[in-house]
Amino acid sequence: MGGIGDRDVIRFRGFDLTLIEGQFVNEDPRTWRVFLYDDQTGEAEPLAFRTAAGSIAFSNPTIAAIEIDGQRAILVTLFIPGEGARGEEAGELIYYQIYGPARTTR
Repeated sequence: MGGIGDRDVIRFRGFDLTLIEGQFVNEDPRTWRVFLYDDQTGEAEPLAFRTAAGSIAFSNPTIAAIEIDGQRAILVTLFIPGEGARGEEAGELIYYQIYGPARTTR
């Protein structure tokens, strides 16, 4: 009925996690969503991204471990297709979450 598209993998706290885009209805860009797939358990859960205007479709996920001001963070980029956008939100989207201090080198 739908499809699976782009994906990206990160090793986080010793576990491989994969962001996967899934389309619920084939050829309907409004139905693209992003799922977090746990390589250990083989389970995928939808991620509930929120935007100010309430866009509903998200695709082309990428994920990376970065540092912001010396703190560890996860960076996620997505694309909001025009068909699933609200307001003027279509295009690239960036989220990040700081989760701890940077590693020190010795």
